[in-house]
Amino acid sequence: MDVANRPILALIGPRKILDPNALRAAAMPHLIQYLQHQPDALAISELASGADTILLAAAAACGYPIGIIEPYTDYRDSSSSSEVTLQADLRSRATIIRHFADPRDPDAGIAAAGYWLVDHADTILAASDGTDSAVAGGTADLLRRAASRRIPVIMITIARE
Repeated sequence: MDVANRPILALIGPRKILDPNALRAAAMPHLIQYLQHQPDALAISELASGADTILLAAAAACGYPIGIIEPYTDYRDSSSSSEVTLQADLRSRATIIRHFADPRDPDAGIAAAGYWLVDHADTILAASDGTDSAVAGGTADLLRRAASRRIPVIMITIARE
């Protein structure tokens, strides 16, 4: 699938989520509204544990075609068996899966995947707890990148862990 011909809704957020159901519930109205305005939109995330997986599953439930941008081949980032199962289901349903760096340098792959996601996004749906870490490719870094590129961001504020 050629992502250049579709509006891209990038989905980003932290790994640690206190209430996954609350995030899903908060995201659904935004996802539905965006899909109504952009019916050809493709929802893409890095499928990291936490918000990335929750938001991508919610987008798929709303009827979006989904894509996954992984830091490297065989990337797996999950702490629970239920999330591993959900991620496998999302991978099987993805219309595009793209991999970046060599797994011997996972930090470079994570940053590259996040930057690609922001650079190709038409809009970003972000979950944030307001934490500003210095991690390259982390939520705060990607939000700064989006702001510098004037990419619209739909923000969902979540509780801190």
